Amino acid sequence: MKILRKIIKLLTILLIIITIINPVKLKTKYINEKNNIRVKIKKFKKINKNKKYELPKNTILPFITLLILISTGPIFYEKFWNKNYKKISIILSIFTILYYVIILKNTIKPIKSIIEYIEFISLIISLYVISECIMIKIKGKCNTKNNIIILAVGSLISNIIGTIGSSMILIKPYINANRNIKSYHIIFFIFIVSNIGGSLTPIGDPPLLLGFLKGVPFSWTIYNNHLTFILIISMMLLIFYIIDKVSNKKIHTEKINIKIYEKKNLIYLAVIIISIFINNENFLILKESIIIILTIIAYKKRNKRIKKKINFKPIKEIIFIFMCIFISIEPTLEIIKNSSIKKKIINKNTLYWSTGGFSAFLDNAPTYINSLSISMSNYEKKINNKLDIKLYANGIKNKKSILDLKSISISSVFFGAMTYIGNAPNFIIKSISIEKKIKMPSFMKYIVKFSIPILIPILYITWILTILI
Repeated sequence: MKILRKIIKLLTILLIIITIINPVKLKTKYINEKNNIRVKIKKFKKINKNKKYELPKNTILPFITLLILISTGPIFYEKFWNKNYKKISIILSIFTILYYVIILKNTIKPIKSIIEYIEFISLIISLYVISECIMIKIKGKCNTKNNIIILAVGSLISNIIGTIGSSMILIKPYINANRNIKSYHIIFFIFIVSNIGGSLTPIGDPPLLLGFLKGVPFSWTIYNNHLTFILIISMMLLIFYIIDKVSNKKIHTEKINIKIYEKKNLIYLAVIIISIFINNENFLILKESIIIILTIIAYKKRNKRIKKKINFKPIKEIIFIFMCIFISIEPTLEIIKNSSIKKKIINKNTLYWSTGGFSAFLDNAPTYINSLSISMSNYEKKINNKLDIKLYANGIKNKKSILDLKSISISSVFFGAMTYIGNAPNFIIKSISIEKKIKMPSFMKYIVKFSIPILIPILYITWILTILI
């Protein structure tokens, strides 16, 4: 309850900030300041004809430091990381803000990043909390067929309430319904429900949500990713069927009954999903108010008979880490935008494997933004310009950009399943499974025993059939 109050206070403070800073005025001020900066750049270029105006390389240090700590902290110094990640995130964010405000005399960039962060994190929190207020009970024991149904349905639900929400709702009933549950049951749950399933809508996975907030049309992922989604989910379920059949020959067919409690929360979820389409700066306060109010109502009105306690530990980490990501990533994006990367190197294939590789060992959300920025610069488009992103996403001037964005989108989501740190739900599912006395593989064993022999071949086939050809 204390954690919820802190989260509510945080969102309320951020909402007040938005109220004080009128988004329309902010946009006007941003354009004026941008024009002033352009004038300064032109003057700078006249004096230094052979030099390019760009941010110093050391401005990316806060972001790089965060990525290194995210990838190594949970593995090598877990206690230190769990105790200090909040302080680290705040300190790194402050460094970046101070650089923009004091050195660059630019207050708009940090404010703009904070507003984008509010839009992102309020939605993630609401989906997480409301999903936790819904309870699913499965009566009976699962066989291979029933497990496949749960995984398939879970992959679809991930696109409605996000991979975090669907993972939290389904993992406990999924575990309870399997009499002889083994680690591979959980691994395939992570593969399908917690990652790959969230590739159809921006709600599904954080990278796609960031893309939507930047300006990628909501329907783009459904239209461009649906065939890839069907292909990879089918391959995953087929492999699971073979493994589960071989491992559980003695288990007889048994019917299961599924009951959903607290159905009213489904209405709250529907309203929040509809509010996502309010993408106008003039109605930003209204949208955030709807999301926050419904989240509080869902938590306060939850059925006490169910005695469902919400675990805020996973979402708390996301709140602080993503705050730092949104703020500290700005200098990196600026440097990438002004970099002279050869155009021949940037294509649909290199984007698929590079985005996927980084998404596996770093957080897939900032990886998506970095890859998107690099790809857009190839078409002389800017990531902070929503019109440029729409032109890029729809291939108005060059059809190749559609495949580039598809490569970035599917690889950032799919490769997030490669490791425990690739996507937020992965570690949550591992922790819950260990609490339920299930023997889970170590970090390296997860990669060697499951990701390399199962996931990599599937991702390779997906690349050939949907990107290369």
